[in-house]
Amino acid sequence: MSPVSGVITQISKQVSSMGVPLPLWLILTVVTAYVASTRGRSGPRWFAIGLFLPGVALIAVLLMPRLAKTGVDALVHEDLRPCPACTQAIKAAASRCKRCGAEVEPIALRNRSGWVARITAHTDEEFERMAAQMTLIDIPTILDEAPHVFAGPFEEKAEAQNMLKYLKSDHDLDGLVTWRSVTRQQDTPIIAPGLSAYFAYMETATRLAKQEKQTWVQPLRQAIIGHYPTSRSWPSAVAPFV
Repeated sequence: MSPVSGVITQISKQVSSMGVPLPLWLILTVVTAYVASTRGRSGPRWFAIGLFLPGVALIAVLLMPRLAKTGVDALVHEDLRPCPACTQAIKAAASRCKRCGAEVEPIALRNRSGWVARITAHTDEEFERMAAQMTLIDIPTILDEAPHVFAGPFEEKAEAQNMLKYLKSDHDLDGLVTWRSVTRQQDTPIIAPGLSAYFAYMETATRLAKQEKQTWVQPLRQAIIGHYPTSRSWPSAVAPFV
């Protein structure tokens, strides 16, 4: 019997002795690992703990304080932008808003934040060679930030890691996986055509009203100033006009 089979047999016996159904035991173990990873702790480590202590491990990780992310992981954030139609937060790569259904233009790759496989060239000739090589590969790339060539960005770190493995094994391109953060200018929602027409109408009407008001307010103001040369003697009824 292999060591792995022995461990599985031992865990199965322990679960049976605890009276926990096998499907529930597996669910508790997976949930424990997921919760641990979202709270800044090791998912695989707590998965192993959950195998021997289903339920108890989940309660323990929930009671433990959340650990702050460090290093590159501290920079990771979901890349969102407001929908131009309803201002609901949507992903930068989205082409349709989930809330209002409006079709939107996805943010260009070079303006998105995400996980990337970064490959660095040491000379200009090497950068040109790598850029030409990457253009022949059907993957998302950013090739205008010499001396670095980026594959991505991706929403998940595992996607960037798998991409780097592929580039290394099939195309002899090696680098590292890192988070690429981009600061975009604040996206301004686009006003619907109906509202744009309404605001244009109101602006025109307000301008015309001001012009019409000046045709009778200015002569009245001059007459009041000529009759009442000092502001102290102005009647309160005509004060707003002057």
